[in-house]
Amino acid sequence: MRFTLSKKSAVRGAVGLVAAAAVAGAVGLVGAGTASASTVTVDLKYGCSFPVIGAQTLDVKVQARLPDKLTVGKAGDPIPFTADVTVPASAASGLGLVGAKTLTGSAEAGLTAQDGNLTLPLNLPASFPNTTIPSSGTFTVHATGAAPGVGLPNAGTLKLTLGNIIEKLTPLTADNKPTGLGTFTSTCSLAQGQNPVLGQVPVSAS
Repeated sequence: MRFTLSKKSAVRGAVGLVAAAAVAGAVGLVGAGTASASTVTVDLKYGCSFPVIGAQTLDVKVQARLPDKLTVGKAGDPIPFTADVTVPASAASGLGLVGAKTLTGSAEAGLTAQDGNLTLPLNLPASFPNTTIPSSGTFTVHATGAAPGVGLPNAGTLKLTLGNIIEKLTPLTADNKPTGLGTFTSTCSLAQGQNPVLGQVPVSAS
């Protein structure tokens, strides 16, 4: 899907870009006006609240390919991203207490796109496959998603900043049935003192 935003429709267009994010978090990116792109990686810590085990700190590694530049009014293809979420051992133990053997779900990650004149709050989707929960130790959930292409009305620099994540999770038993927790929602907030900027992309007039 591609979008081109005029100055008047930019804010309204941002609403149309909102997608339910499964990882989250999803994290998303902006479409390129050129095929050239560079891989960026950001490591962040999030504070999340879970039933039974309470507050937990999760390490999240986001990787995506940002375009080397964008051109005013030209929208590129959607850009895929990944997010690897390291779940602490205490969370694995807590899920084991309710008989959970695997975990599945989705997430919605916040991303703010700013070009100096416009601020577009985007919610970006991600999802992850059924992931095995170990009997002890940490485990990693690998989420994937894609951000829509966006055509910007102004030349300058586009800054992409990651925000909070809302996860919708379903722990499953060995016979692939929901545990007593059912499906629950966990809100994850960025830990303080971090730099959540995913990257900056120059936007040229032509």
